[in-house]
Amino acid sequence: MSNMSISVTKFAHSCILAETKERTALFDPGIFSWKSGIDFEALPVVDRLVITHEHQDHFYMPFVKFLVRKFPDMHIVADQTILNLIEKANIKARLRTSSDCLRPFKANHEVTPWTQEVKNKGFHFMDVLTHPGDSHSFDETKDILALPITAPWGSLTNAVKLAVELKPRVVLPIHDWHLNSEAKKWYYNTCQSTLNSKGIKFLDLIDGVKVDL
Repeated sequence: MSNMSISVTKFAHSCILAETKERTALFDPGIFSWKSGIDFEALPVVDRLVITHEHQDHFYMPFVKFLVRKFPDMHIVADQTILNLIEKANIKARLRTSSDCLRPFKANHEVTPWTQEVKNKGFHFMDVLTHPGDSHSFDETKDILALPITAPWGSLTNAVKLAVELKPRVVLPIHDWHLNSEAKKWYYNTCQSTLNSKGIKFLDLIDGVKVDL
């Protein structure tokens, strides 16, 4: 496991800012995050914008346009399907399918009866943080795992089982916009008590509040 110093800030749902001395990456700029009331004008430099798949709660074009205007030297890292959509929107940006600080890995989007299957790609950042997008179907993680804890396609049970199996040092809860404050408190407490007993630290993240790891 890596001992690299990293800070993380959650911006609602699955949008995570990860900062190291070398690189800063923003993951999954979705509509719930964009409309959360967070002041994204206050963001520090973003070197890499990472998009796991095309669903709006992870990829919202107005959010992407704002970030490209604010950080013109930023690279967008995503599957070619996403990059094609960005090009069609006439957004001029540096587009890449991988990066020096980001390694993609297989993480299939869970299938539901009411949606079409989409390509989902997970990413390891700086060999220390893993963001799988919308997936519980992957078999690798780094020291810190951003883990979807609830979804129309998933469950808290599957999330906790996966964390226990993969054994990251730290779990960051993501994909939880669907929960009201009382439900989120129960979910977080349940994850914390269960995972802590397995030697895995579960972080009770607050939107907009940076945590040093």
